[in-house]
Amino acid sequence: MSTEEIKGIVINGKVISALVGVFTLAAMLFSGVGYVTYQGFELNQAKSDITKLEAKVDTNVAELRLQMETSNKEVRENYQMILDRFDKLTGEVTKLTIAVGNVQYKQDNTQAQR
Repeated sequence: MSTEEIKGIVINGKVISALVGVFTLAAMLFSGVGYVTYQGFELNQAKSDITKLEAKVDTNVAELRLQMETSNKEVRENYQMILDRFDKLTGEVTKLTIAVGNVQYKQDNTQAQR
């Protein structure tokens, strides 16, 4: 055992080594607990961020679906309007064709009677 006396204090090398070891272990334990605590905080923060992002994504998806439904409704209405106008135009063309046929028939009958 090495012992020295410095200024009236007896210092034992093994005790100092043990104290340094205990202090190092305590520091490492404290550092490990701090690291785990920090990682837990980071994990909770990440979970919170993910939850917020999921909420934003859900909101954006709902808005896009609403926009698509509105757009699809407008397209269907416009398409129906075009079909209605085409149907009306077809009816008018049919009437015109019948009228022209009647005029032609009358002209043919008038010329045949002369």
